[in-house]
Amino acid sequence: MQNSEVKTNYSILISQIGYRPCDKKMAFIRNEIYRKDSNSNLGGFLIKTSHDDTVVYKKKITYWGNKWNINFWSIDFSKFNTEGLFYLEVPKIKLKSENFEIKKNIFRKKTLLETSIQQLEKKLGNKKGWQDCGSDLRAVEGTAIQLIGLIDCFISFKKILNESQSDDFKKHIEIGCEYLISCQRENGSFMNELYVAEDKKNWTLSILAVIALIKAFAITNKIDHLLSSRKGWEWCIKKCKYADNEVIEEIEETRKIFGKYEPWLPPRELRARDKLLIIWAGTELYSNTNDLEFKNIAIDYANEIALKLQFLDLSESCNNVYGNFYAWKNSDLHQKSWEHVGWGYCCGSVLPDEISGFINLVKMFRNDKSWFKWWYLLKQYAYGYLKQTSKLTPFGIYPLGTFDGEIRFFGPSWHGFNGIYGRIANLSMKLARLFKDYDLELIALNNLQWIAGLNIGIRKKKGKFKGLSWIYGIGDNYVEAWTKIKGSISNGFCANPQFKLEHIDNQIDLPNYITTEDWIVHTGSWLSGLSEFEKNSKLIIRTNYRGKPINAKIGFNKVKNFKIKKTNITNNYEIYPLNYSRNLGIIANWNNKIIEKDVLIISGDIKRIVLDFSDYIQGNIEFKFNESECHVEVINKGIDNTDIKIILKTIGIKIRGSNKIKGNLKFGEKKVYKFHAEFEKDYINKPVLIRAEVCSNYSKCILETGHNNYK
Repeated sequence: MQNSEVKTNYSILISQIGYRPCDKKMAFIRNEIYRKDSNSNLGGFLIKTSHDDTVVYKKKITYWGNKWNINFWSIDFSKFNTEGLFYLEVPKIKLKSENFEIKKNIFRKKTLLETSIQQLEKKLGNKKGWQDCGSDLRAVEGTAIQLIGLIDCFISFKKILNESQSDDFKKHIEIGCEYLISCQRENGSFMNELYVAEDKKNWTLSILAVIALIKAFAITNKIDHLLSSRKGWEWCIKKCKYADNEVIEEIEETRKIFGKYEPWLPPRELRARDKLLIIWAGTELYSNTNDLEFKNIAIDYANEIALKLQFLDLSESCNNVYGNFYAWKNSDLHQKSWEHVGWGYCCGSVLPDEISGFINLVKMFRNDKSWFKWWYLLKQYAYGYLKQTSKLTPFGIYPLGTFDGEIRFFGPSWHGFNGIYGRIANLSMKLARLFKDYDLELIALNNLQWIAGLNIGIRKKKGKFKGLSWIYGIGDNYVEAWTKIKGSISNGFCANPQFKLEHIDNQIDLPNYITTEDWIVHTGSWLSGLSEFEKNSKLIIRTNYRGKPINAKIGFNKVKNFKIKKTNITNNYEIYPLNYSRNLGIIANWNNKIIEKDVLIISGDIKRIVLDFSDYIQGNIEFKFNESECHVEVINKGIDNTDIKIILKTIGIKIRGSNKIKGNLKFGEKKVYKFHAEFEKDYINKPVLIRAEVCSNYSKCILETGHNNYK
């Protein structure tokens, strides 16, 4: 094959929605027939303005590699932050992209109303609830997930909605609640569908309804929503096993999903995915009622999952991936991100590794004796699974799961599963703020961009591929959804044809098919991701001396285009907007004494920083594996001498002697404190986590390190 023939197959893939100025901004080149012995160097790319073709940015292209039998090259223009309309050009292969836009809050501005109240208004008909899957079906899981998405966005954006939009959000939240309550049986369970499947009920559907109704109650304050949620909870907690007939009902489909054959039967006990939902429901109910029953049950299930149902054995990991969950206790089968099939046993399994309950626990109960165990679970999930799997494709999307040691992104599914990506965006944003890690926000961005059209695309004219927007009516190239209602999101890419689930052994990991049924599970999940991703950020800085307010001067060395607002509090400053820059270098000056602090801003952060000139403490932590020691380095950047106390919390190692050290630091002094440690027996092949809380008279810092001791 001649090189000229190879060149004809190159295509540029860009987002169909666009890019935010402050984000990492990527595009990709794909080519199916590139050969390894060909020249992978495509040279550089140019960004040109759409109105006059002026070159405004240029950089080299990087060959990413092969995935799904497609060769990909990365185009990274993250440092180009100018707003406007542009296109990409690759001179070496004479390739141009269509136009794309860079604009602040572009995801919210282009999709919030379209994927929420506007598309739902057209799906009412003359019945209760919303049409939910390109037809007149109105299943409970679609209603619950769409309702949760509406609630999430209403909470995040209510300050920017006008009165009419706000009223429409409230109206549709009421519509969703009314429909769920209509589907509730006398015993508290929820039927699958009010008009078509009254005879069927399902545990997972019921707990989804419980969560949606209690989250709605926080907004509506209507007692019917609370009572219905509590009644559903009571049924779910009493029925913590599936009946034999429920297990058998979709046994062949479940075998296909998990790669099993006759005579294997799934256990009757609740799966990890179900128990994660109990934790989420319990924490939401507790926060709205202060009833300790909900808190205690949520904690009991959390402690069962932590260290027991989480996959942590690095000796058996694939691609050094760990931190996801087993499907059942005492099972070597891993939980899948999506199991939804039909009306029975797998119905409603539309949430991927839903750790919202654990995130609630670590925020709500910081003094609980199990707190560090929950924190460890989230840390290993975020860094062992979420981050590691995001590296396995050029697009950084979430996988379908682990299948017999293999990480797959597409496999046995009744249809595509775009709902995964919106929910993962929601969870990734929450984890990004917990761990102060922009890489986790980038995972949220990647998963939203996959739905927004930054994906493998579909073939268009002259054999070229274009990224496919999965949101009908949005983008230059959008999916042909069944209803053709703007804002509807279709099922997505799939390894098998729509509604033709095949056994995993008959499939390979390929996004072979376009599945175009539009289902409100996907719009609900998109809204949940959007609600966390497009939140406005705020930074509040307080300046003190020995705990009392002082009027220090505040400046920055790493940020542009911001405003400083002096509040009514003497030492309190608010800095906004923060979506122009990720990194802030704060400089506080008081009587010619200076404190400097670098701050990372995650979208949606409400960050409060106290700078006390007396004893501003900072530090580092390191685990010395060969020496079995943990070293904590502390420096006093304040102007006074101070006492300090260090408390170590660990999982995977034991501290010999006391886990507490007291000391004293002069102003400007740096010291290293040593803790002797040994590995716990059960952690030979598991990750370790060490957390140091360093407290001085007027300040505090948290230091963490981990260690993967498997070689």
